[in-house]
Amino acid sequence: MRYLGQKGIYVGKVIQPLDVVEYRHDFPEGNVRAGDKQIVRYKVLRSILYRKFFDANFVDDLLYESPYYPVLDNSLFLQDDISFGVIDEYSLGSSLYFSNFPDKFCGKDIWAIRKRLLNGELLKRKKLLGLMKKVPSLPQVELELLDMYGKYGFQPREEEGRIRKIKY
Repeated sequence: MRYLGQKGIYVGKVIQPLDVVEYRHDFPEGNVRAGDKQIVRYKVLRSILYRKFFDANFVDDLLYESPYYPVLDNSLFLQDDISFGVIDEYSLGSSLYFSNFPDKFCGKDIWAIRKRLLNGELLKRKKLLGLMKKVPSLPQVELELLDMYGKYGFQPREEEGRIRKIKY
């Protein structure tokens, strides 16, 4: 059984590019070259709980048997055409720590993270229950961010094709 650490777990949004434009000029900084593409418009499909691999350029979905989606930076520039990508990544390291998750955990504990931290109801529970044990003692901004990912849902969408749930 493979063990995961708190620092290696991320959450992000899976997007589908709708409009992509090609750049014709090189930027002086050297980051963007003629022929590179930029996503101008996209559709957010769902949230994704993942770990990084392949030199941190691709994600490994921890809940579903998704394809390996590339991580896109905020500029949304690409060298290649893609069908799907991941944006707005957020490391869950501190959230897991302050929510009393163990330093290392196995795959089946990933579903506990999904249900406890990324359910889209942390702020609602905080308001109803106060800071009881069931609600992580996280800052308000972090609770809002985690709730936002939870509200997108993690279930793969029809556009991604047939993707099965991982059974640990």
